[in-house]
Amino acid sequence: MGYKCPVCGRSFKTLKGVNIHIAKSHSISEAPTVYPGEKIEVLKREGSYIEVKIRMKKTLWEDINKRAAEVGEKVENLVFDGLSDVAVYGSSKYSVKSEPAYIG
Repeated sequence: MGYKCPVCGRSFKTLKGVNIHIAKSHSISEAPTVYPGEKIEVLKREGSYIEVKIRMKKTLWEDINKRAAEVGEKVENLVFDGLSDVAVYGSSKYSVKSEPAYIG
């Protein structure tokens, strides 16, 4: 199983190899949103809830914790605020073609 660069599509044998390639070959403006090895996986659907597992780089997690501490907020509140904003307002990267459907 290989790892593909999410920016240019070049394949690498190892996760470490593709991450080194991204750091050396692509500018910060080209940085991928999701790096190879990162993912969100739905584990369980139960009634009106789902359980998900998030795999992310350790440095991303550390940065999230740092930002949460800076604003005096719990990490889970910060993460849910971000996810709720995307559900309601969309994202600057993606255009919202219909009215927001998310109601907490």
